[in-house]
Amino acid sequence: MRRLLVLAGLPLASLAWAQDEEATEEETTAEEMPMEESASEAEEEVVEEAQEVVEDKPAAEAIPAPSTGALAREERKENKLMKRSEAMFFTLSVGPLIKLSDDLSGGVRFFQEWGTHFRGKPDAFYLGVFIAESIGSGFIFTTGARVGYDITAYNGEKFGLITGPWVGTGFNFGNNASTDDNANFGWGILLGLDVKFKLPKSRITPFIRPVGLDINISSPSGTRYEMQAGVFVDF
Repeated sequence: MRRLLVLAGLPLASLAWAQDEEATEEETTAEEMPMEESASEAEEEVVEEAQEVVEDKPAAEAIPAPSTGALAREERKENKLMKRSEAMFFTLSVGPLIKLSDDLSGGVRFFQEWGTHFRGKPDAFYLGVFIAESIGSGFIFTTGARVGYDITAYNGEKFGLITGPWVGTGFNFGNNASTDDNANFGWGILLGLDVKFKLPKSRITPFIRPVGLDINISSPSGTRYEMQAGVFVDF
């Protein structure tokens, strides 16, 4: 009888043990669910805060500004005076004429010119048409053209130097008090060397003409030494 009772109690004990296991699992699941939900909510809050920070951040802060060194290098690059030259120019100058022949009079010459650089660069050929007025013991009006080549001798950040040999030809009109008939009509050849001083961010370029020769082929023939000082205006 006792053995039957023991055998009958085994299923009951197993059943009770299984019910205890299920109750334990339900309690564990119930305890873990709030923790998982809390973790998910915390992650969502972190993401939302990060998005708000990105949206509120100014564009100037989001894109880093160039460094001071980069700006300085760019400014130095832009300040290189003779990386280019304007194509068109106008020249205005004045200087003495010194006679080297007895048949020609000296005096003062005024010189005006309009011209162009062929490539729009400093190191290039240029062509100009000019008029000039010589005043001394007589008055001579000259009109003609000249061609030259500018050579960059020095290219700095605050100063530039250009030298330019040139040759020209022109016709003379007027009177010359050094001759008996006072007439002066014909043509001549002009040679010279210009030295230009390039200034930063300026369209005006001072120049000097330390060497110039005015060779008069027509009557009266002869040669005069010329010096000029003036400005080139780029446009």
